[in-house]
Amino acid sequence: QIELGGNAWATEPRIIASFDYLKRRDGVFREVQNVRFNVIVCDECHHLADNTLTEDVSDRHRLAQWVSKACDALLLLSATPHSGYDESLASLLNLLEPTLVPETTALRYRNYSRHLIRHLKRHIKQPDGSDFFVPAKPSKPIAVTLTDDETAVHAAVARQAGVLDEQAEQLKSARDKFALRLVATILRKRASSSLTALRSTVARRLENLEKAAEDVEVRRDHLRALRKGETVSDEALSQLELDAHRSFLARIRSAGKKLKTIEQETQDLLDLQDLLAKCPTDTDSKARALLAELKSIHDVNPTDKIIIFSEYADTVEWLVDFLTRNGYESKLVQYDGSLTGPQRKKALADFAKPETLLLVSTDSAAEGLNLQTHCHRVIHIELPFNPNRMLQRQGRVDRFGQTEVCEFGFLYAKDTYEGEVLKRLLGKIE
Repeated sequence: QIELGGNAWATEPRIIASFDYLKRRDGVFREVQNVRFNVIVCDECHHLADNTLTEDVSDRHRLAQWVSKACDALLLLSATPHSGYDESLASLLNLLEPTLVPETTALRYRNYSRHLIRHLKRHIKQPDGSDFFVPAKPSKPIAVTLTDDETAVHAAVARQAGVLDEQAEQLKSARDKFALRLVATILRKRASSSLTALRSTVARRLENLEKAAEDVEVRRDHLRALRKGETVSDEALSQLELDAHRSFLARIRSAGKKLKTIEQETQDLLDLQDLLAKCPTDTDSKARALLAELKSIHDVNPTDKIIIFSEYADTVEWLVDFLTRNGYESKLVQYDGSLTGPQRKKALADFAKPETLLLVSTDSAAEGLNLQTHCHRVIHIELPFNPNRMLQRQGRVDRFGQTEVCEFGFLYAKDTYEGEVLKRLLGKIE
């Protein structure tokens, strides 16, 4: 309907577009960058924060910098809590007024309170003064006791990851240090999720060592998100782990004797594989603890629906099989990043059915879904590094329209790396 050569961005009175569509430097951004607007409203504005301490600015934050100069009035909206990283909040405040935060290390609420409206759920009341939102119960920690064989696996993981951390300290380049630490972190997190997830990682790394690929760099945006403990897609997370290990192999070769050799890396993984072989593949302690918790809930409330979250698709797939074999056949739905749009809709429709009790999902269901009308329970299989991830997951049910008291739980093996993560999470929440 626009004349040939016309610019829709300059002629339409109201436009709705996504950040990722607008940020394309070779396409849309070229058309929009010289247009000025009366008002720009950015929803989910936490995605526009500058999540790097380097000069390497993300395309999203570059878009945000343009947005801040392209309008007379700017509104930034988000229902995601502050991540705890001062530089992220400062980068958003500076979009509103560049002089608000002269030094990231000196954030003071009184300096920018005129520019920030902050409502917590407890602040929002009904006309009669009663709570608008039903307050949730405190999260319930569900301790997991490991078997001797599982304890040996976790001890081996801790040793290998500890060596990688020590070797990272010997490197001068911050990029090399992070590449090495990322490999160690992935190993720990996979072990915390499930033995199946760890088996998958070990197998992939052994295969990767055989290929000895050195030409793949860690993807920038996904790397930044992982660094900050934010959500990335299931496919991106899997690829990122592979890339991190390939990048690590390249560092091994370039650093020579400073790091363990590829032969030593191979032997460590084979040793870990031997320890994993002693553990059964059809069950593990965390799965049994989850099953006991589900049974205790359904013994008292047989119709209650529960969402079970894991960071890893490997763990979700294995849990679906485990729970199907242990009393939940035809009573659960699997949800992950591999589903197409219609499949996702069907999965959510199936979860809404009275006979479906469980939704087992990766973080692909942690944002943008409204499940509060028929569910008020969430269980986390493993602890994410960032408390925002937990809140985003729980926000699928703890939101406007919820009439029940929400109940949350998380599983953790206290004598493993998860105990350390729990302490750090509590510190971050404070």
